[in-house]
Amino acid sequence: MESSSGWTFSADEISLQGLAKTIHSVSRKRVFDALRPGLEADGNPRDRAHGIAEGLEGVCPADSDPSQVEQVLYDLWELLIAVVKVAPPEHQWHEILVGAVENLAARDGRIIQLDEGPKHLWKDLPQFEQSLKEQWTDPTTDPRNFNLDRGKRWESLNSFVARLMSKGLGSYELFALTTMRHALEESVSRKELAECRLRTAMQWIIYSREALFRSIVSPSGNAPAGRNASVGSLYVGGGPGLSRSRWEFWKMRFGEIEKEKEGPLKAKLKEVIAMMEAAEHSPGP
Repeated sequence: MESSSGWTFSADEISLQGLAKTIHSVSRKRVFDALRPGLEADGNPRDRAHGIAEGLEGVCPADSDPSQVEQVLYDLWELLIAVVKVAPPEHQWHEILVGAVENLAARDGRIIQLDEGPKHLWKDLPQFEQSLKEQWTDPTTDPRNFNLDRGKRWESLNSFVARLMSKGLGSYELFALTTMRHALEESVSRKELAECRLRTAMQWIIYSREALFRSIVSPSGNAPAGRNASVGSLYVGGGPGLSRSRWEFWKMRFGEIEKEKEGPLKAKLKEVIAMMEAAEHSPGP
């Protein structure tokens, strides 16, 4: 299957078989068993997402021992992120897993005490952002160990989080800014690194352009880190955080890069620029 940016995932790559071999603890097996049926079965994506949410809630029910909740949540999010990485952005698994997270977040729960403070289970998606931070390492920043597989997984993870942001399931401005900065505000000479960064940045525009633009025109108090994010060397004179000038700079950079490309990637870049322009005139939620 080909991703929107042109990378191809083989049938063997889009599989839970390899992940299944990493399951050793009872807690992780319960989470995996809750995820697997809804992903591998046929049927309506919405129903499959609901089934996964039901299963995950069963792994960490409202009356579970507070001392065990933190570990269960860690296993839950770690495995969900691992599954996201093995499928390209357009694969149905992304739609299903976003739907499952949305379903969970809408459920009644209870307040649980975690190291990060009191959180509402499931509305606050407790520990998800922390798990995400642990996985948020751009493989292009380690050129010696970079390979296509790592690039594809990075693109898929960014795409998934962009979808969550578009649904209002968290504030992920800082995650977006890191990816956009690497792709559009910094220069890298090695072609495959630059292309990975570009393809990954495109996912944020494809799936969460309107949410990103709303964060510029109507900044939320929920994302102070995003407002303070540093800038790249190409964005000369620009301030940190999300801003209209930074948005315009990204659009300009996409345009500059588009002129250098050919074929499907060039066409997709034109679409991305058009999406940014459309987001500027969106009436909002």
